[in-house]
Amino acid sequence: MCREEHRAQFRAKIYAVRVVLLVVLAVLIEPADASEAGTVPFAGFVAMFRAGMSGLLAAIGLLPFVAMQFIQSQDAERRRQRGA
Repeated sequence: MCREEHRAQFRAKIYAVRVVLLVVLAVLIEPADASEAGTVPFAGFVAMFRAGMSGLLAAIGLLPFVAMQFIQSQDAERRRQRGA
């Protein structure tokens, strides 16, 4: 699928980071039971951090698609240059 080793390594690293961030986001979205936790003094910070994590995950999710488009355009350009 990746054709070259460095592309495969890139994709593996992107997916590894995504898995770790998804776990962190899942922990933030599903907080501990309110009766055990009591009041959360940093509720505003947690909401801001959760929004930041969501944005980071969205950016990391889009990165492989942008890279694939770039790689495809570069491959097409190389094929055109070889054929010309």
